[in-house]
Amino acid sequence: MIKEKEAILEKMNKSLESVKIDIDRELKKIDTKTNNDIKKINKEKEIFTKTIEDETNKLKEEKIKHKEYIESLNKELQENTIKNQFKIDELENKIKEDKELEKIYIERKEKTLKKYKEEADRIQEANKERRELIKEMEEK
Repeated sequence: MIKEKEAILEKMNKSLESVKIDIDRELKKIDTKTNNDIKKINKEKEIFTKTIEDETNKLKEEKIKHKEYIESLNKELQENTIKNQFKIDELENKIKEDKELEKIYIERKEKTLKKYKEEADRIQEANKERRELIKEMEEK
């Protein structure tokens, strides 16, 4: 009976040993698959991280370019504003000069007209006197 029990125990031990070997083999397969999956995930993570870094760097470069472009536009705007103000000042001065020249022209024109009127009045007066003299001479 003891031998039978020992034989049964021996069978059970062999069976357990066989199950243990099968479990170890399956665990090794699972470990290998898990390790491969981890390597794959890490590789994908590395690629993803690299892609994010590249895109971030591109965005930073674009941001710098946009900032430089905006700065150049602002500078150009300031320069054009200064040029335009200068042109406005020139035009305002020209308008003032033109108004002064117009005023001088009007004054000269008025003086000339006044001289012509005085001359016309003098001629009229002389013609009037001449007519009166002619009349007097005719009457005599």
